Amino acid sequence: MNETALTQRLQAAEQENERLKAENERLANVSPHGHVQNTRALLEMEEKLAAATDYAEDRARMLGMVAERLGVAGEPHQGRDERILEALDTLIERSRRMEEAIDFACAPDMWEERSGLAGEIYEYKYLEWYVDVLQEAVTPRELHPDDAMVETAALAMRKKLAAKRKEGRGGWEEMSLGALNSMLVNHIAKGDPVDVLNFAAMIHARGERTSLDRVAPRQPGEAPRWYVTDNKPWFAYCPDQGLMAFGTEAEAVEQAADFIDSWLDGDTGWDEQVDQVFVGRATQISSQVDRVDRPDESQLDEDDCDSEGFHWGDYEYVCNYKVQPVVSDSAKAWAATSGGDTSGYDLVAHMRRQIAFSKRAFGPGDRQAGVVDHIRKELKEIEGAPHDLEEWIDVVLLALDGAWRAGHSAEQVATGLDAKLTKNEGRDWPDWRTADRTKAIEHNRQSEEA
Repeated sequence: MNETALTQRLQAAEQENERLKAENERLANVSPHGHVQNTRALLEMEEKLAAATDYAEDRARMLGMVAERLGVAGEPHQGRDERILEALDTLIERSRRMEEAIDFACAPDMWEERSGLAGEIYEYKYLEWYVDVLQEAVTPRELHPDDAMVETAALAMRKKLAAKRKEGRGGWEEMSLGALNSMLVNHIAKGDPVDVLNFAAMIHARGERTSLDRVAPRQPGEAPRWYVTDNKPWFAYCPDQGLMAFGTEAEAVEQAADFIDSWLDGDTGWDEQVDQVFVGRATQISSQVDRVDRPDESQLDEDDCDSEGFHWGDYEYVCNYKVQPVVSDSAKAWAATSGGDTSGYDLVAHMRRQIAFSKRAFGPGDRQAGVVDHIRKELKEIEGAPHDLEEWIDVVLLALDGAWRAGHSAEQVATGLDAKLTKNEGRDWPDWRTADRTKAIEHNRQSEEA
């Protein structure tokens, strides 16, 4: 408790004491019973006031003794705690300089062997210089602005750490480097430089390095874990450790569970931001469009400009970027081998086009029975020509037609396809090598239920 707070506490106690006295006099003229009760309260309050006064006097006397030994001025009292801390810091710094000077002076190479009347003796090589070093160590001096900055920051860091220890915080020695780096980045955004200094100091004390990458180190050339791609559209997010991308929903859910477990493990405590751990799927990501590669050097002039006057400089290519639907690499490869667009096929756009055509050709509304009958006929045609791609496509188109006629939008069909594939990817399937090729291969329901 500093002197300002203690003075305020004493003033409040005195005011309460005066109030009780006045109330006691009033009750003495009104009610003997109330007078007795108030007298007890008054005595208790006087005892508390006396105890607080004794504590204040003892504290003031002790601070006075400390201030006297440190050479801190006795008046004014306002801010004496801070001046005492500053004097202690000065004393600590002076002691540190003295220890450094002594350690340096006592090094073995500071002595040299010489012959004397009594035989071989050792003589200190830099005696006069060492006297100057010791004098410098104990002489007060104006700190360089850099040193003053460091000492001021160190004092603020110590105060902040002490306050956090009282709150039960700690354990930075055992935290992962990723967690410390993440906290450092988060506190840069929060705006308190003292917190940033403390987290950076923790990393420095452990001999490790700061990084904006919130996950484990990766191999050179490897994309960061948060990098969402067409084949890694699923992601798990934690405010502390950032975002990580995965190829399947099951992997993302597993990582989200690990995020939560990491907060429940150890002495790092719980944070309200953990409520923001979530799993999601990217539906669109930015892709390069209109890319133009750097022309051959023979097509550039001495200023690295092409025939149209564009200055290439160090550019290997120029392009724009556009947000586009996420399409897996396998879908792009299929389109490429089939003579289609290598950028991927937009299923939602296809569905809208098919819905418009189907309404014109077969009419609107519920036609599920007719669609199912048509599928049966197409299945027989597939049995007769199992390698004919068009026969398989007929079944796909009929299935899509049945889906929208059952009341599902183009977007819902696309989402349903992705969700079903993801679900199948997470199921337990029997070994296809031992299965009957003429029979359906179904997932292992019993093992999944277990």
